[in-house]
Parts: sequence; structure tokens; C-alpha cells
Amino acid sequence: MAIGDQSDIAARLRGYLPQGWFPVAGLSGTDPAPVLATVLNGFALVLSACYGLLNYVRLQTRIQTATDGFLDLIARDFFGTQLTRQTNQTDASFRTAILWNLLLTRVTRAGLIAILQNLTGRAPIVFEPARPMDVFCLGTTQNAGLGVARLGSYAMPGQILVTAFRPLAQGIPYVAGLGTSYAGLSASYFALPDPASAVTPIPDSAIYAAVDGARAAGTLDWVSLQS
Repeated sequence: MAIGDQSDIAARLRGYLPQGWFPVAGLSGTDPAPVLATVLNGFALVLSACYGLLNYVRLQTRIQTATDGFLDLIARDFFGTQLTRQTNQTDASFRTAILWNLLLTRVTRAGLIAILQNLTGRAPIVFEPARPMDVFCLGTTQNAGLGVARLGSYAMPGQILVTAFRPLAQGIPYVAGLGTSYAGLSASYFALPDPASAVTPIPDSAIYAAVDGARAAGTLDWVSLQS
């Protein structure tokens, strides 16, 4: 018997009845008033369902405890269509994303990098042509490595070049794809795939939306996606 279940509520209802109206159950375990027990259990069944619904509704009033579609409604209220549940994403994972985005730093370079790194698991490359600290300077070794040196330009004020990377892990871990033969430790040749075990890919549209939601007003952000 648990608090709020049918047996608990039936016992509580029976306890409210005046003593002496009905015989008390003996040690044999047989209820001497089966008709009364049936009636009370009928009421208890309905009240138990109401009690369970009340507890469920109470959970949905806070982000920390909300579940199911109510988390999607909360995300919709705060972020519109910018933050949606990914395929097979659990409540715990989606709740973490909502809480993280609520207090997220935006409209700054650091905020943009943090958003993309949290979304994809990979740090983006952010280059501002009009920012001296991002470009190669004559007579110095700053940003002068092979393939790293970039030339700045004041002809692109308020513009940012962002190289964002798609997530590395996609598909089902340790299960080789069709036409491959990975034989490493813990690798699997054959498996009956379970969609719930798949690592959810991040669509390109979500990455573009993240950049658009983090950029400062009046700036122009150019985004290049790479795998």
C-alpha cells in the first residue's frame, strides 16, 4: 500500500465511517462487509486517479520537474522555435538544454562560441576581419602559423566569419555501418538497431539558428559548416 493508491484511499474512507455501523474485519482476512468494501473501492479508484493526476500536474509547474510534452511547451514559451526537442532526446537532456539556454550569455563573441560548443560539442572558429587581434601582423609571430595567418580588412566592419563544426558522433555507437567492417575492441559487426540508442544528429538548421540567436543586432555573421 502506498500513499494515494486505491487501497490507501479505501482504508481512509472506511476509517471516516462511524464505529459500530459495520462489522470490523477479523483475523481471518475475510471482509465481513463485502458490499461496503466494493462501494468504497469504487470511490477509491476514482480518487486515486485524481490524486495521481494532481501530483503529475504539480510536477509540471517547475522546469526542474516538468516532463513529457510540458517540457516542449516550456521551451516553446521561452524560445519559440529556436529550441526544440531532438529526435529521441530524453526529458533530462532536454531539461538541461532549456535551463542552459535560459541563462545563456548572448550578443558577445564568448557567448557565440559557448552556444555552438554546447550544441555541437566542438569549438567553432570565429574570425573578425576588422579585429586586429584576429589577424596577422607584420613583424610579429601572432596568428602567423602555416594555414592560420589571415589578413584583416576594415572593409568588413561589423562582420564575423564563423566556421562551425557538425557533431562528431552520430548514429549508433559501436555498430558499424553498411559496407564497413570495423573490427576494433568493443566493435560490433551485426546488431538489431534500436532507435532509442542512436546518437541524435544536430541538423544544420539548428546550428544556423544558434548563431542567429547569439549575434548582436546590426552585425552580419557568415557561417561555414564543416563535418
